[in-house]
Amino acid sequence: MINGFTALCLTKLDTLDELTEIKVATTYKRNGVDLPNFPASVDTMHDIEVEYVTFPGWRGRSTSECRTFNSLPHNARLYVQFIEQYLGVPGFEMDWGWKRSYGDDPRLLKKSHVSS
Repeated sequence: MINGFTALCLTKLDTLDELTEIKVATTYKRNGVDLPNFPASVDTMHDIEVEYVTFPGWRGRSTSECRTFNSLPHNARLYVQFIEQYLGVPGFEMDWGWKRSYGDDPRLLKKSHVSS
């Protein structure tokens, strides 16, 4: 695979912990026509329509102490699984941005499942 991804790293998942919903942009359109990529020029953004998939958040359920995929809040798992399936990349490593300077970071979370 050239210029392809075989795995993704999802960082700062904990920054979404307090949101009641999370929108993921899936399609950009100009004049009703799907664009193959995100528009390259800010000057063309005024006539772009965006389609989103909206997920319920997991407000009140912190991800900061999670150590396994299955310990994530249910809605966080749905969000991660959607990204994985939408991009067609079957694996994630996740971590959180705070305290990186402490060396061996025990908060690294490796996903413990593979989507079908």
